Amino acid sequence: MLAAALEKEKEIAKRIIRITPLPDFPDDDVWMSETIKRVGKVDATIGNNDWVNGIFEKHGIPVVRTSFYFREIYEGKKIRSKLRYLTAISLSKIHLRY
Repeated sequence: MLAAALEKEKEIAKRIIRITPLPDFPDDDVWMSETIKRVGKVDATIGNNDWVNGIFEKHGIPVVRTSFYFREIYEGKKIRSKLRYLTAISLSKIHLRY
């Protein structure tokens, strides 16, 4: 879904260096440590999630806050729901092949 959105928004896609998925951790400091392990040095971050922005700021990393981009379309809850649905379909197709 993210790839499809970026395919449509080529100007935005040109500016993205890397998108790194991260699991949830019960501790903010552990989450930050894992983030740095996966991505290396972070000069700044861009986001609109107050909780995540706060973690970066707590660790001295500048945050550029953004407004929501077509939130009615790209809302995280909707994206996660679609990903679960697509994963279920993919798994069912794999199961049917065998």
